[in-house]
Amino acid sequence: MTTFDWEKAFIFTPYSTQEGIEEQLGVNFNDPSDIDWRDDIYLLVYLNDDKVVQYIEVDRQGADFTIGEKKHLTPSDDLITIERY
Repeated sequence: MTTFDWEKAFIFTPYSTQEGIEEQLGVNFNDPSDIDWRDDIYLLVYLNDDKVVQYIEVDRQGADFTIGEKKHLTPSDDLITIERY
């Protein structure tokens, strides 16, 4: 459903820190969403050639998002589970 090339996508939970995001991504990324202070969104960050090419703020809307035990998503393995609470 994307219109851009990507190799990896990472999903970050509410209250994720800037340092934790950069550590997981392995690149510098100035989080414009301020997710470290928020509990109303998840942050989905796409990388291509080790560069951030897109990010999306996903409204929680009473649900939790997970990619299971995976470290990141790839175009061939991009399943996200949504659980209502």
